[in-house]
Amino acid sequence: MTLNEFLATDGNSESAQGNPGVTCNALSKTEKSFNCNLTVAQAIALARHLLGKAQIIMDENLDDAVVQLYNIGLDSERLSCGLTHGRLGSRRKKKKPVMSAKPEGEE
Repeated sequence: MTLNEFLATDGNSESAQGNPGVTCNALSKTEKSFNCNLTVAQAIALARHLLGKAQIIMDENLDDAVVQLYNIGLDSERLSCGLTHGRLGSRRKKKKPVMSAKPEGEE
């Protein structure tokens, strides 16, 4: 079953569960990364939410679904879990570092 078919079903377990989230002890974001600090209770709650979403994918045999962990807003310190469509293509290619234009030994 696809994710779209599952979500179109009335009373599906995803709709009942919603997109649960955890307010972090600290969450900092930059242009290139984010850093999240969780208390023990917050870490356990987040892990349970992630496991719950993964269990839905397994129980419903969703072919194209993945678990999504997301944060919305510049000042938000909340991580939420949901389901979304998996990537169809290959991973993004990393940019190669720019090499010096001068051949070795020249100044």
